[in-house]
Amino acid sequence: MIFRFLPIDLVHRATLKLLLTGICLIWCLGCNNASVENLTDYSAGVPDTTAPPANAAATWPAEEAPPIAANLLAKLTPVDGFDFPVAPPHAEHYFKARGFLPVGIEHLGEDWNGPGGGNTDFGDFVYASADGVVFFSKYVNRGWGNVIRMVHNYGTVESPRYIETLYAHVSSLLVRPGYTMRRGEMIGTIGNADGKYHAHLHFEMRLKPGKDIRCGYDGDTLGFISPTPFIEAHRPKRTP
Repeated sequence: MIFRFLPIDLVHRATLKLLLTGICLIWCLGCNNASVENLTDYSAGVPDTTAPPANAAATWPAEEAPPIAANLLAKLTPVDGFDFPVAPPHAEHYFKARGFLPVGIEHLGEDWNGPGGGNTDFGDFVYASADGVVFFSKYVNRGWGNVIRMVHNYGTVESPRYIETLYAHVSSLLVRPGYTMRRGEMIGTIGNADGKYHAHLHFEMRLKPGKDIRCGYDGDTLGFISPTPFIEAHRPKRTP
């Protein structure tokens, strides 16, 4: 046998590599485990070069509220603007390891990574992008990790316009459903989905708040929008 002519440490390493490969394949099977893969390249920032599909800006009809408890929607007040969810207000020193790519790869959010890359931003704080109410805060599965979801009113009291922000792969959850948060308040810390990824924040904005969290890349892109252009178009008024 060939193993008789190999140093014992190489045999052990080869065996360990085979075992780890098998474990990774098992993790990737099934929705309840790890079917959501971002496949993020952390070596460089990726610009938003892909235009969203035509239906991505669809909103709930004015007479239809999103499927979120009425008592939570009643807590909403119109936002004064949006900031980035890391190092607010401008995400200083952070970069997008992967942007919003709704066509083909279906990466329907942005992956924000710290300046050092890898796990250097593990434990960094995650912040509410705008005034709003938390309606979801818990562990989902091996792919998503801990997820926080908030709903915001970027319209008026008389004519509300709802949008959701979603913060995924969170390590520590600092909020619970029902919490009313102000823009820039801490809601969690950056994690890595129990080691599935390098640490980063997966951040989404949805014009159809309350939709089920997707299981994998299933082609349902309705209502997802590119976060950075929306935030830049809805910044708070600040004094010079």
